[in-house]
Amino acid sequence: MPKIAKQLSDLAARKARPRDVAYTLASGNGLFLVVLPTGGKQWRVRFQTPEGKRGNRVIGIYPDMGVADAHKATEALRQQVRMGDRPEGLYDHQRAAAASKDAEQIAAQQAVEEARRLSGLIFVGTRSGELFSQYEKKEAYPTQNR
Repeated sequence: MPKIAKQLSDLAARKARPRDVAYTLASGNGLFLVVLPTGGKQWRVRFQTPEGKRGNRVIGIYPDMGVADAHKATEALRQQVRMGDRPEGLYDHQRAAAASKDAEQIAAQQAVEEARRLSGLIFVGTRSGELFSQYEKKEAYPTQNR
């Protein structure tokens, strides 16, 4: 008969210490706390699609997401799987946000290069993704003081 995992307590999650290799602490219903050698702890859910394909997703980072929140997120992910949707984990959301941010940065960089090409000026810099309107004139031959 298989072991049935009890829900992991917050105290046990807090006291989990890193080892040489990553290890897991089961919390029931396919939810695990993965303790990494670096000391990081992430909540991971194992699931199986209706077609029989197995997978796992990281749904959060401990202590940002507590035990109760992780169990709620697990139920939400399992509901997505039952409905036939592709389950999305924490890193899926971060990749999507990074991709949209990259597109904005590419557009801003293209605008800067276009302005530089048209005006013959050198762009000075950016501050937190926002463009400055400060430009300097190019010097063909910089003068040296001797």
